[in-house]
Amino acid sequence: MTVTQSETTKTDSPNNSGFYSGITIQRFRQFKNLELNNLGKINLILGPNNVGKTSILEAIYIHSCYGNIRLILDNLILPKVSQSKNISGFLEVGDQILSLFNKKSKPPLRFEIALKDFNGSFHIMQFSFYLSRKLMDLDPRKLTFLGSPFEKDNFLGKWTSSLISAPAKENGFPPHNISNLFFDSENNKINVILQQKELEDLIPQCIFSDILAHREPQAPVAIFSHLKRYRLLEKFTQEMSMIFPIIKQIDTIPYPDGSFSPIYIINSKDELLPIYNFGDGMRRWFHLLGNLMIYPNSVHLIEEIDATFHPNAQEKFGHLLVEYAEKFNNQLFMTSHNLEFADKFLESLYGEEGSITEDLDDPVRVITIGQSRDDPEETTVWNLTGRQAYRSRKLYNVELR
Repeated sequence: MTVTQSETTKTDSPNNSGFYSGITIQRFRQFKNLELNNLGKINLILGPNNVGKTSILEAIYIHSCYGNIRLILDNLILPKVSQSKNISGFLEVGDQILSLFNKKSKPPLRFEIALKDFNGSFHIMQFSFYLSRKLMDLDPRKLTFLGSPFEKDNFLGKWTSSLISAPAKENGFPPHNISNLFFDSENNKINVILQQKELEDLIPQCIFSDILAHREPQAPVAIFSHLKRYRLLEKFTQEMSMIFPIIKQIDTIPYPDGSFSPIYIINSKDELLPIYNFGDGMRRWFHLLGNLMIYPNSVHLIEEIDATFHPNAQEKFGHLLVEYAEKFNNQLFMTSHNLEFADKFLESLYGEEGSITEDLDDPVRVITIGQSRDDPEETTVWNLTGRQAYRSRKLYNVELR
């Protein structure tokens, strides 16, 4: 998997590494090889189910965290097992880790990521997974054991990530980290023991928001806490009230017995309403807008952006996403399979009252992902600027999904 950076777009973030202008994914999930070029500040990825839209977001996220297996488990793998992150057993989590790799043959399993910085240097990262003997039971015909015969029964395997383009250290190894994974059967959780970490932060921070992230009980509390800590709560409340006029104030009020209380919305009648009393649309916008403000100069990965939003609100939300991405200097990658949302989104930007006029550079890309008719295992890509996509829909009713 290869990720290249923009040669022209920079941020004010401390690492000064800019945003992504191209991505090539190799041997990851369902992709043998996928290239996306000419990316923009706002990237809407369209396509039918099961073509790899979410896998693209996951690939970017893995690149951004240097393959930190703890983050991958918590944000990509365990949420897919169940909403409560419960694991049925040792082999289930092993199966989920193996699903990250397109090619499952002789271990170690591998994929690579390369980043091009502003100096023209490539930072090539390699991710490997060495399976334990016990995980061989998942596919004994393909997988060949290469580990130690003296493994513990709860040993899942060894995960490594290496910055192989960097000069080797004194010990002969490039900057890398190694994590040993163990399964705690009594508590049904995974223990990660990090042996070594030498990777440096060279890329922008990524925030991954899956379709259900806003429903986690702690999600609004975490957003509120960060907004309060960074003195952003008043500004955030003003932004939220522009979409939901019912909102007068946002606060948290401890219960008299000192126990944990939810986030409250104080309405125009000064009534206290727990945030979980409101619909998914408002709660999700709380989550997305909060992250955009808390994490400026960052890459935001949003799965199924239209989900939970009423069709009448989609146009407004789409317009505001572009506005906030510019205001807080964020790059967005959003997935959807909803053509109605795409039309409303493009209309809000390029229609008669749109905010992106002909004299402005177009920050939007509409990327259509599909399966090749000649080879179902190959992926086709159609990449248009937002203005091109809008005109194609208006003039020719082109199918963008």
